[in-house]
Amino acid sequence: MATLANLCLPGGNKSYRGGTLEGTVGFGSGSLRSTNAGNCRNTAFGYRALSNSSLSGGNNTAIGALAGTTITTGCKNTLIGYNTGNAITSGISNIIIGSGGEGITSGCDNIAIGLSISGFSGNSQYRIGIGRAVQVYGDKSIAIGAGARANTCSVSIGFYTFTGNCSVALGRNAVACGCISVAIGNCSTDSGYNCGIVIGNSAYASGINSIMIGNEYTSGANTITMGNAGNNVYNCIYGGWTYCSDFN
Repeated sequence: MATLANLCLPGGNKSYRGGTLEGTVGFGSGSLRSTNAGNCRNTAFGYRALSNSSLSGGNNTAIGALAGTTITTGCKNTLIGYNTGNAITSGISNIIIGSGGEGITSGCDNIAIGLSISGFSGNSQYRIGIGRAVQVYGDKSIAIGAGARANTCSVSIGFYTFTGNCSVALGRNAVACGCISVAIGNCSTDSGYNCGIVIGNSAYASGINSIMIGNEYTSGANTITMGNAGNNVYNCIYGGWTYCSDFN
């Protein structure tokens, strides 16, 4: 009795067992056309999935019409959805599910899951974007949530969150504009140039090296504000405690 491993079915469906194409399986018209050495343990489901005749990379999985059509030496990529991975040539270990990750050619270790994800480029590395209209503009960055945007070495999690470089934003509409900044909480915003921390609902800080914990606003540099705007502690980073209304 014939087994799936050695069937070659009409309509472009094919399966190989042994030889240079060992473990390669394709279902769909025009899928897996390459017979090059190295085209092994690839799996393609869909019209023209992994269809590049120069394909020599292995261990790729492409599910969906036109998925992975440009891959040549790339390997260990997982692509699910129509036209996913439509620019990858030599990329390695990328995971793309849905509509996103466009632009990756030789990049590696990227994850794009969702609809209309942007920011990935030719040699992007270690970028993660999950959600609708997510933007991942920098390596070693994570953006999760509808409209979230992360720049280099940043983490942005929540609905329409935003980070500068090397920053963290957690919460709905949380914004950490500066470098090395942190914004945690609903609508929390750090708009300083760097080294700011805001924690709390609608907390806002605009000064350099400033910390805001609560739900109020501080604009001074090198300051800490806790609770309401009247409960301030100033200059505690570069000097002593010069003022704290709670202790008056």
